[in-house]
Formats: sequence, C-alpha cells, structure tokens
Amino acid sequence: EANLIERREDNKVILCNDIDSIQVISIIVEIEEKFQIEIPDTYLSANIMEDFDRLVDMVEELLAEQK
Repeated sequence: EANLIERREDNKVILCNDIDSIQVISIIVEIEEKFQIEIPDTYLSANIMEDFDRLVDMVEELLAEQK
C-alpha cells in the first residue's frame, strides 16, 4: 500500500503528489464516514489535498458548523 502522507524537511505534513483521483475520493469518503460530515464540493480543490493542515482545518470547520 502506498504511503499517502509524508513529512517534509520543514516538518510540515503533506499528502503525497502521487495520489490519484481514486485515492483522493477514497480519502474524502473515509473522512466523511469517520467524522459523519459531508464535504461540500466547494472544499474539494487541489489545494486542500496538498496540505494536511488545511485538510484538518476543513474538517474542524465542518464539525464546528454542525454544532
């Protein structure tokens, strides 16, 4: 299985560039199921998948909106 997350030299966690569209969809579905949220299409840009911190921020924002 491919390693989808890597840590850069500056210690920033990113999602690997080698992720294909099927893996992106799998990640999105997994997040939605795990956190019981629906990720709107407006959040699904290439930028959100490049940076793990942005992905975490998005999930936290969507969870906060549910409250």
